[in-house]
Amino acid sequence: MACPDRSRRWATAAAVVAAAGLTAAVAEWIGARHGLGPVDDAYISLRYADNWADGRGLAFNPGETVEGYTNFLLVLFEAGAIRCGLDPLLAMKLPGRMALPLLGGLVALWMCAHLFPGKPAHAAAVAAVATLNPAMVCWSFSGLESCLYALLLTAAVLSATAADRARWLACSAFCLILAGMARPEGAAFLPVVLAVVYLRCRSVRRAALWAGIFAAGFGTYFAMRALHFGYLFPNTFYAKLDYGGPALALRGCVHLWDFVRAAPLLMLLCAVALYKIRGSPLWLKACLLGVALQVLIVVYVGGDHFAMFRFFVPVLPLLTLAALYPFSAAAVRRGPADPHTSSVILLGLLVIGGSDLLIGQQKKRGELTEKTQFQRFASECEWARQWADIGEWFAARAPADESLCTIAIGAVGYHSGLSIVDPHGIVNPGIAHQRQELGRGYAGHEKFDVDHVLDRRPGYILVPHVLVSLPVPVRSVDRVAWGDFNRALVARPELHRAYRYVWVSLNDAFLNFFVRRDLPTPGDEPTAREPQAPHRR
Repeated sequence: MACPDRSRRWATAAAVVAAAGLTAAVAEWIGARHGLGPVDDAYISLRYADNWADGRGLAFNPGETVEGYTNFLLVLFEAGAIRCGLDPLLAMKLPGRMALPLLGGLVALWMCAHLFPGKPAHAAAVAAVATLNPAMVCWSFSGLESCLYALLLTAAVLSATAADRARWLACSAFCLILAGMARPEGAAFLPVVLAVVYLRCRSVRRAALWAGIFAAGFGTYFAMRALHFGYLFPNTFYAKLDYGGPALALRGCVHLWDFVRAAPLLMLLCAVALYKIRGSPLWLKACLLGVALQVLIVVYVGGDHFAMFRFFVPVLPLLTLAALYPFSAAAVRRGPADPHTSSVILLGLLVIGGSDLLIGQQKKRGELTEKTQFQRFASECEWARQWADIGEWFAARAPADESLCTIAIGAVGYHSGLSIVDPHGIVNPGIAHQRQELGRGYAGHEKFDVDHVLDRRPGYILVPHVLVSLPVPVRSVDRVAWGDFNRALVARPELHRAYRYVWVSLNDAFLNFFVRRDLPTPGDEPTAREPQAPHRR
């Protein structure tokens, strides 16, 4: 006769594998069906990783020490994978694609142990719904750290609810250290997880031990990066946030309201869970505390310009678990022997799953195109593919020692291999540290300095920054140039005195840009030089 403990372990393992496998299969099907892929910002991290792996230093432009990323753990993984011989583009895709099914398995494991012991099918179903949110699926294909950060943050919070055991105490601290290396704001969850640890074990000594482990690990990382780059925070912090302000907070509130409108049922269920929080289990309090802190962070940083609510992805699993509480509590009251228990859980999954689907269908206010969140994200992926083609075109035709200015510094920069002049300060401290009120323009693209860019004398300036169906005459460039920087740039007489405007055909469309007058116009045929894109070296 089989041992009950052994049977339970096998059932738990089956639930974990089923949740991870289902999550991976459905996500891959959605990605292939809708053409999801990396976004432009993912190539910024990849260029850092490629330069680091190839011995050119942890730099975007070799020789420039600027921390133009906010995902060191992702850069470290990519650099290690490239160093081991993995194709860089595959190294960029792997973390998000692996993190999503691992997150599904983690949630299933936790639910088998704490919420649905003896009901592995329930645990697997809930885990799949918690991780197959359309926003999470989209960002798992983005090439960025969103799903990896969600995995680590969820692991840190959930393992803290079992911190009465030494191994879970160390696991929670270690996961939060890694979360802080994946995103700087991960360290902000220190008080939340520390409070959960204390409430779980009711021991000041254990809470102090947890805090000591975290301080030693994250403190070492923080000090090393600050000493190397010379600033307390990444360069992107100064370029996009610069310690915050009222206008940023107002824009963050609008972003939060958009998310509430996109998932009204999910938020309503969380409100019900919050109403029932007195006397509720510790895990619910941990989930709601984590969600509340992330809401404050989103408001403080002013939201995000990307579609599919990137900044809410890290707490979507916690939000889903909290939303499930009214149904799980009702099921517990009925008892495991009640035949309607499974129906209550199934109803909760249907309600939460339906609410999740609404997120991708929300339309952004104030845009003429009226695209849904999902359509806007697919457009971001398509633009990144287009910028990759533009970068490869320059890689094959431009001199290797020249520079290029573009607002799309990621894919163009990585695939061209040219030195990039960044007009928005992401990898340019001179622009990032200028004082300017933020929150009234397009998120992440508010700081710029036309004089600084022209003084750098880039060989090529990509305006407009996308391919167009017909050549754009120079007198009409200001009408199609996107963004405040591009419009301010083309209005400057100095640009037209120092550069000539050209267009060339590319992929049945036209690429328009400015060439410095002392340089020849790149021809239709590639030059004889070896292409300089990093992944071709």
